[in-house]
Formats: sequence, structure tokens, C-alpha cells
Amino acid sequence: MDFSKIKVAIIGAGRWGMNHVRTAAQILNPSQIIVCDSDSKTEEKVKTISPEIKYVNSCDNIIKDDQINAVIVATPAETHYQVAKMCLEAGKNVLVEKPITLALSEAEELLNLSLN
Repeated sequence: MDFSKIKVAIIGAGRWGMNHVRTAAQILNPSQIIVCDSDSKTEEKVKTISPEIKYVNSCDNIIKDDQINAVIVATPAETHYQVAKMCLEAGKNVLVEKPITLALSEAEELLNLSLN
């Protein structure tokens, strides 16, 4: 598989998010990874994995970047729906940590968005 065309964003760099960052850095070139977290202290942890990983503190940077074609949502569960919806509406492929949402209707809406 050609991984060179993948540019992945990990939104949320807590415990699970950092697991995704480490895994992505093992598979992809670190320059293909962007991490978004509102806690600026997390940037230091990300840079210990690789200084080449880009770090931002706003999802807007992810949404507006047309080169990002995959997003992993590892934010608190109560934000999964809103973050995943923004990413899907921006045409990104999205993986959401469990639970996908806190409401069945929101999960169904995300499913429908992903099929469009």
C-alpha cells in the first residue's frame, strides 16, 4: 500500500490520542502527521515522538487544510459528534474513538454524512 498520499490529523492528544500519534509516526513519515490539541503543553510530548510532526491548537487548521485526507478524533466523548461532523462535512475520512457519539441519532447522522 502506498502511504505517501496519506496526510493524517489527530485531534486530541490525551492518552488515546498520543497512542495514535505514536502509531502514525511508525507507519508514516512524521511530516505527514498533524496534531491538534488545545493544551499547548501537549506540543512538547508530541515533539518528543518527532520534531517533524506539525502541531496546531485549533480544528480550523485541520478543516481548512485540503491536503489532510484522514482525521482521527480522540477528543472527550461529548465532543465527538461536533468534531467528526465538521471533518466529514469538510470531506475528510474520519475515525472516531469510541463511543462514536453519546446519542444514537447523532451516530446515525455521522453515518449518513460519511456515505455522501
